[in-house]
Amino acid sequence: MTHDTPPPAGKTATPGPVGRQQLQALSLLAEDLYDGLDRLREQYGPSFRVGMGRAQVLWLSSPSSAEALLARPPADLTMRKAYSFLEPVGGRGALIATDGVPHGTRRSDLTRRFYGSDGSMWIESLRERFPAWLDQHAQLQVVPSFLDAVRPLLLDVVLDTMVGRSSLAEDRTWKQQVMALMEHSTRSLTEQFIRVPLPGSSWASFLATRREVDRALNAAIDERLAQGTPDDGTFDVLDLVVSMAENGRYPAGGARRAIRDEIMGLISAGFETTASASTWALAYTQSEPVWGSELKRRLQDLSAKEVLTDPWVDAFLNEVLRLRPPAPVMLRRATRRTQIDGHTVPKGSLVAFTVWLLHRDGDLHADAATFNPKRFLDAKPERWSFLPFGYGERYCIGGPMARTLIKGLLHQLYQQADVSGVPGSMKPAGLSLRPVQNVQVMLNAR
Repeated sequence: MTHDTPPPAGKTATPGPVGRQQLQALSLLAEDLYDGLDRLREQYGPSFRVGMGRAQVLWLSSPSSAEALLARPPADLTMRKAYSFLEPVGGRGALIATDGVPHGTRRSDLTRRFYGSDGSMWIESLRERFPAWLDQHAQLQVVPSFLDAVRPLLLDVVLDTMVGRSSLAEDRTWKQQVMALMEHSTRSLTEQFIRVPLPGSSWASFLATRREVDRALNAAIDERLAQGTPDDGTFDVLDLVVSMAENGRYPAGGARRAIRDEIMGLISAGFETTASASTWALAYTQSEPVWGSELKRRLQDLSAKEVLTDPWVDAFLNEVLRLRPPAPVMLRRATRRTQIDGHTVPKGSLVAFTVWLLHRDGDLHADAATFNPKRFLDAKPERWSFLPFGYGERYCIGGPMARTLIKGLLHQLYQQADVSGVPGSMKPAGLSLRPVQNVQVMLNAR
């Protein structure tokens, strides 16, 4: 590879395609993001750039880059605008789109709903709703897509905690509209960025659905703002966010919009990636004869409480999250020309830390392509080698909730049903790592 000028002292000359190779690289990534990343890493190493100037993406996947980005986050690498493709659902005021002190303050307020004793609300809701879900799907000869089947169940669980005191939690029409809204984030990035509301277009349909979702949610928000927080302790996340607005956690004059963005951001992040991760956990359970059989045995023998802390179940789930991380790419946008781990980042360009590649690094994970939960039983992974939910102030606020729900769902499923069927493909797609091919299963209730 050639460079116009040598890099300044102390800075790294980042490799990457040049000339016509740029088009080839972009074509690879557009056709199959994860296969393209694997091939580019094999060619250029753990750090490479694709594009030019502000249209450049710096792809990083080394432990040193992870530490530089997550342990010592540069102030001029921001999440605001890096996740602009999520704005149509979550809005500009969602937690993921904030930085600095506002992010830390709001995160601290929200944390109690996702950690500690309040986390029991997630699993209690799942236990209450699972039997009806199983009855519905056990009547089918084949569940054609486990992901599509489990998404409504997990949305119910998430909404119970988010807006459980509102009639929205049991409003089937509103839930269907929310589900349709969330489909936007599962489309290709090209489709997500084509925002021309032509009659009959997917974008026009999305906008119409969002108006209906927001109309009902805003009415619930106005009701809460008028009522205030209940004194009996039976509050949901909407109550918590309303109290945060009353305590000045959001910009003055826009409380309702800020509350709407916070709730929709948490809903979208709370169930979509969890549904995908749950589907991968089931797929590996069914496709791995040795490890899957052992997991099934443990799920049937352990109590609901024991399964949440069992080291072997933890190891199995960690291996699923290593190969199918819920956040396969972490994005930042440079607000000015800056440096990260020795690499120059032009103003306006993107930094993409690629957990997908980090978790497949053979120098960090022996026989990295092989599914082997034992690696997590034999030793703890090195700090910067395993980051399924990020790290530090940007650790996914819903990470513990996702782990709890995945374990709880598998426990309920394998205790109450006989599950058969082996996935035909384990290929992922999209930033939420949905299976390219539907995971079909047969469920027979016991």
